[in-house]
Amino acid sequence: MEDIECRRPDHQLWLGMGVLLSLLTVLGQLAVWGFYPDWPPLRAVILSVFFAACTIYPALISFDLALTRTVLEAGGLRIQRPLRRRFHPWTDIVAITVVGAEHYEVQLELTDSSLLRLPAPLASGASMDPQFRHSVSEMRRRRQAATTDTRR
Repeated sequence: MEDIECRRPDHQLWLGMGVLLSLLTVLGQLAVWGFYPDWPPLRAVILSVFFAACTIYPALISFDLALTRTVLEAGGLRIQRPLRRRFHPWTDIVAITVVGAEHYEVQLELTDSSLLRLPAPLASGASMDPQFRHSVSEMRRRRQAATTDTRR
């Protein structure tokens, strides 16, 4: 069984936003420390820290949204984030549902009664796109196949 990788449909937009915010961080630091060398040190440090806080955190969130993906494997779902990977075997998944009104997300109910929303696949708009429907149906098919195999 072949692995299927699901990413956010707007992951390229988030990657570009992360690069832009990183560039703004560097330019802001250059502006504070390079263009105004006669500023009092305390003012420069405060402005530098404030500017970095306003740009680094959104850049990290943008990179997280751009690089996160869900991989459907034969044994279960693997959720990959830039700094963390989680694996959920098909036998640990009780139900796979689609939630949302304008933006659709996939939600898993696990055997420990916890709910987990997947970072991908996602769909937005009035109707779900064919790629989203295919990903959800493939998740359900693989989960069903894994649970019927373990019952035999």
